[in-house]
Amino acid sequence: MRLTLPLIVFALGIATVSLAEEKPPNIVFLLTDDHPFDQYGFMGSEVAHTPHIDKLASQSARFTNGYVPSSVCRPSLGIVLTGLYPHQSGIWFNRSPNFANDRNAAHLIADLPSFPRLLAQRGYASLQTGKHWEGEYAEAGFTEGTTVETNGKRSYNGTMPKGKKIGRDTLKPITDFVDRQVESDTPFFLWYGVYLPHAPTDSPEQYRKLFADKGMTEAGIAYHANIAWLDDTIGDLMGYFEKKGIVEDTLFVLLSDNGMTINPDPWWGGPGGKTSTGEMGLRTPILVRWDGKVKPQTHGQLVSSIDFVPTVLDAAGIEREGLNLPGENLIELAKQDRPTGERALFGELYNPNPTPPVGMDAATAVSYRWVREGDWKLIVPENLDRRELLHKGWPKIGTVKKPDHFTEIRLFDLAKDPGETTNLAESNPEKVTALRSLLDAWWRPAG
Repeated sequence: MRLTLPLIVFALGIATVSLAEEKPPNIVFLLTDDHPFDQYGFMGSEVAHTPHIDKLASQSARFTNGYVPSSVCRPSLGIVLTGLYPHQSGIWFNRSPNFANDRNAAHLIADLPSFPRLLAQRGYASLQTGKHWEGEYAEAGFTEGTTVETNGKRSYNGTMPKGKKIGRDTLKPITDFVDRQVESDTPFFLWYGVYLPHAPTDSPEQYRKLFADKGMTEAGIAYHANIAWLDDTIGDLMGYFEKKGIVEDTLFVLLSDNGMTINPDPWWGGPGGKTSTGEMGLRTPILVRWDGKVKPQTHGQLVSSIDFVPTVLDAAGIEREGLNLPGENLIELAKQDRPTGERALFGELYNPNPTPPVGMDAATAVSYRWVREGDWKLIVPENLDRRELLHKGWPKIGTVKKPDHFTEIRLFDLAKDPGETTNLAESNPEKVTALRSLLDAWWRPAG
C-alpha cells in the first residue's frame, strides 16, 4: 500500500536531525546506467576498461553481491529516491499506464518523503543531473537540477535537453554547483546520473579503438566503448573533488540502476538482462567510499539498492524512525561483514511500458517476485490469468520477448549454476516452500 499524504507529512516531521555537532558529509551518488555487473576490472573482467572506477573500488567497501530489486530504469531509480519497493511507492513502471502522460505521474514522488527532501531539512543543497525519471528536479525534493520543463516539454527520464549532456559533454553544472557550496560551507548532495553505458552507443573513436583488436562483435565494441567513456567521466569527477580538497569530507556511493546483456539491440540488450529476473539484469556491485569512516575491503554479503537511503540518512545524521524503510545502512554492514546466507533479498518485476486499463496497481500488474537467500534464488510468476494483457508492449529483441515470460516457479543454486540454466524447483520442494514463505512474508500481492 502506498503512503498517504498525512502519513508522509508525519514522517517528514519526525525525520528530525540528530544532535551531532559535526558537519555532515557531502554525499555523491554515482549512477551507472545499464551496466553489466561483471564488466568492471575489479569484478574480474579482463576486457572492460575501467581504471578510474577500479581506483575508486580500491578505496571503497566493495559489495560484490549487490542487487537492484527491479531491473529497469524508473522503478530502480524510484527505489533509490525513496528507499521503498515499487509496490510501496507506486513507482513500478517506466511509462505510466494510469495517467494521461508521465507529467501527471510525477505526483507519486511529490507525495513521498524522498531523501532529497529529508536532506534539505538538514541544511543540504542538492543537485540532480542526468537520468532521473520523476519529472522536474524539484518534484523529488532537489534544490537544483538539470531536469526542467523547456518550451512546454518535459523530459520524462531526465535526458533532455540538458540531462543527456552531463558527463557525455560537460561537468560544468556540477562543478559550478559544488564551487558555490564549498564557498558557502554548505553540505551538499550530488546525483550524478550519467547516461552511460546506456545507448546510444556513440562514444568518441578513442574509446572504440581500445577494443578494435579484441575479437568482439560490433555490438560488443560499441558497448565496451561506452563503458570506457563512462569510466573517464567518473575519473574526471573524482579528479575535480581531489583538486578541491573535499574528498575526505565526502561519502561516495556507486551502483547501477540495472544490468544488461550485450546484444545488437543497444537499448534493451538480450534475454536474461535488463527487464528480466536474470542475474545479468538484477546484480550490480555497490561501492561505498568515506575516507576514515569506511574501510576499503571486499564484502560478499548480500546487499541491495534498497539500502541506499538508510545509508544516506544515517550519514547525514537524520533519524529514520517513522519512515518504515526496509533497507539497512551499508556503512554498518561493512563493519559486520555478514555471511552471504544471513540476509534474504527481495524484488519484483513489471512490464516497463504497460498499456491500460486505467487503475492497474502493483498487485494486479506484477509479473514476477523473486528472493535470494544464501546461494538459492526463487522466482515466482504472478497474475498468470492476465499474462496477455500484462505483457502487451513488453520490449522485444526482434521477435523474442523479454524475458521469456515463463509461467513455472524457478529455483536456482547460484553457487553451482550462476547462469541459471537448471531449474531445481521440482527436485527441491522443501527449499521452494521455505523461500516462498519468506517471499510471502515480504509481500504477497494476493493479500
